[in-house]
Amino acid sequence: MPFKDPLALLKFRCTGCGNCCTGTTVYITPEDVHRIADGIGQSPRDFIRFFYDKFLTIAKSDTFALRFGKRRAVMGLKWKSGHCTFLGKDNMCTIYEHRPVTCRQHPFNVTLSETGAVERVSLSRIVKCLYELDGKISKRHLSQLLNWNDKQTVAFEKTIKEWNKTDPKGQTRNAFLKFIGVLPSSKPPRAARVPRKTSGHKSVAPPSVPTDGSGDFG
Repeated sequence: MPFKDPLALLKFRCTGCGNCCTGTTVYITPEDVHRIADGIGQSPRDFIRFFYDKFLTIAKSDTFALRFGKRRAVMGLKWKSGHCTFLGKDNMCTIYEHRPVTCRQHPFNVTLSETGAVERVSLSRIVKCLYELDGKISKRHLSQLLNWNDKQTVAFEKTIKEWNKTDPKGQTRNAFLKFIGVLPSSKPPRAARVPRKTSGHKSVAPPSVPTDGSGDFG
């Protein structure tokens, strides 16, 4: 039921129900990937999943839809037992400080004035959100968050358009992650072997670790 006060939800407080992290696909941007990877010290392959159109209904108008040859997919956070891989046993986010911007804005739909001021706040209907109205959210913070989200979205949509125009034969997941700069674009040179010592003992450099994106991660 809508509130009489268009700004009533500025008193919103999350109760940690975990509904927004369960059974939903969390879209992520390259900026999100960098922030999460740097924050938790993991490879993007550890938490990225590409959801293909056989698994997820992807609208033709979805601006986050990626082309992988003849298939379409969106980039999101991996699932674990039907929920986000970063949802803890206590229903709390284990990467809260580094979470995607879309998670930071959820569950709000916000209407801004021509000057950028927050005029109305409503709840997203994607999931049933259990909340209380004893919190406090500043309009300034919400406006800044929306601007941040918009900038990320516009930049990623531009990147997706460029990617979707590339040769379909080269449209692989690893190629895309290199395309957006979250994986190295080429293998580093192999470490040179250390020359044989005069004592007769042979010293060998450590083996190189593959960084070309080999292996399934999604």
